[in-house]
Amino acid sequence: METQLILLRGNSGSGKTTIAQLLRAKLPAESTLLLSQDTLRREMLEVKDYVDNPTSALLWDLLCFGDGRFSTIIVEGIFKKEVYEKILAQIAQHFAGRYHAYYFQLTLAETFQRHQTRSQKSEFGLEELTRWYQAEDTLDFLAETLLLPQQTPQAIVAQILADLN
Repeated sequence: METQLILLRGNSGSGKTTIAQLLRAKLPAESTLLLSQDTLRREMLEVKDYVDNPTSALLWDLLCFGDGRFSTIIVEGIFKKEVYEKILAQIAQHFAGRYHAYYFQLTLAETFQRHQTRSQKSEFGLEELTRWYQAEDTLDFLAETLLLPQQTPQAIVAQILADLN
């Protein structure tokens, strides 16, 4: 089985998790693996976001486990360039010709507006989002497709599914 990888990156609150969950619902459950950076880093490992934190190693191990076992792997997270560029380059090389990378290109204002619709909206606010926000944190070697504010979740999912075929 040839595995295809979908990589969703962007700032906190941009819609990565929503799109990942919508995609997962459209793909065959038994052959789709969803890996969330928040789950790996914050829930499983309970580590801060710094260069060489163990999230990259765990993500790599899970990707290697899933490659060939699942037809689709969805990876979603902020994955800031300054922290995760090395592992993202390794992933791009390993899945060369088999991955589709997307970046949510949103302003801070749009990100904050989307954050207001989330269940986590009371956990942190504009101050934290401003501190975490990375403008145009794309990686050229990934050839990321930019996802823009005017695109609806349904349109994004349709685009990604079309790209898989």
